[in-house]
Amino acid sequence: MERRIREVLSLCTVSPENLYLDPNNPRFFELGIRRRRVPEERIVEDGVQESTLEALIRHFDVRSLRDSILQAGFLPVDKIVARPLTQKNKYVVVEGNRRLAAIKWILRDCKSGELTLSDDDLKRLGLKELEVYVMQVPEREIEAFRLMLQGIRHVSGVKGWKAYARAQAVVSMLNMGLTPQAVGEALGGLRPSEVIRYKRAYYAYKQMTEDEQYGRVASDNPEWLSYFDEAVKSEYLRNWLGWNDNELKFTNEENLRMFYRWIVPPEEGGEGKITGMRDVRKLPRILAHPRVSQFFINDPDVTVDIAMGRLEAIELRVDWRVDLHRALEILERHVSLPFEKSDAELLESLIQVAKQRLKEIRRIIKKTRERSK
Repeated sequence: MERRIREVLSLCTVSPENLYLDPNNPRFFELGIRRRRVPEERIVEDGVQESTLEALIRHFDVRSLRDSILQAGFLPVDKIVARPLTQKNKYVVVEGNRRLAAIKWILRDCKSGELTLSDDDLKRLGLKELEVYVMQVPEREIEAFRLMLQGIRHVSGVKGWKAYARAQAVVSMLNMGLTPQAVGEALGGLRPSEVIRYKRAYYAYKQMTEDEQYGRVASDNPEWLSYFDEAVKSEYLRNWLGWNDNELKFTNEENLRMFYRWIVPPEEGGEGKITGMRDVRKLPRILAHPRVSQFFINDPDVTVDIAMGRLEAIELRVDWRVDLHRALEILERHVSLPFEKSDAELLESLIQVAKQRLKEIRRIIKKTRERSK
């Protein structure tokens, strides 16, 4: 792996003015800072660079690194990695956006008069010219090589990344011809089975982004990939959605469109039936029970939690009203001093859950009345 990295890197001296921040940094998309990719030819534009610098300063604690450079200089032990742009002698950062942002911030403050540093000061701080590694790889392999670098350098790596970034890196490396085992080793110790799962999740999410009805909203929400990660993890959901490993897509069109509808919030506002990974994990139990499944599928106002409540009541053969009357009786007659701090937290939780259930019940009653008119 390290040999492959060395083959595509060469050490070059570059002026900071010819180094550009990456506006398509995957972390921007994970955090919802950016929704659309910036075209390659626009990366060097002043407006694009300024907004990218501001995003890095605001979200990634660049100030502490800036202060460190001003005090001790830029230590080139951990060199920036960049790749060539189509414009001659210009490069965009692949690894080291935060470091370059700190340098750009210092140089911007010098230009505006916020800081006063002479050419000698800039040389002393190591900011006149930078030694960087230039990466010569096809664009489709850039993300994969960047994460390979992280794995080799023992950074937190892929384990600390959100599902979309992990899946994107896995697919990039597999497309380079690496085995699942080699990909797992490069990305901080993922098991081959996890690599395969991320691959499935990536293409399942990609299938939704290409859907005529739901594609646009799915593309704007890469965090939804985690829902597909849970779906392909479950054997029941893989079968229910008709996963085909050869075609890398779901083939049960009817169930798939239901799943999409459960994810996407209604146009009139509010949330979809699925609002998190935990909801997807609960689906197999709901869908496997004929009565509860029909209750969940047929009523748009029935959430995963409501369906799970009905399922648990059926499984336990418990009338929740009896327990609730008992809880009220206890609260009315048997709560006495001394109290503990946790008692207040417990009662607060009870109030919040009761309010949520009351809201759901009222919504269902309202819908029922409207249908009966």
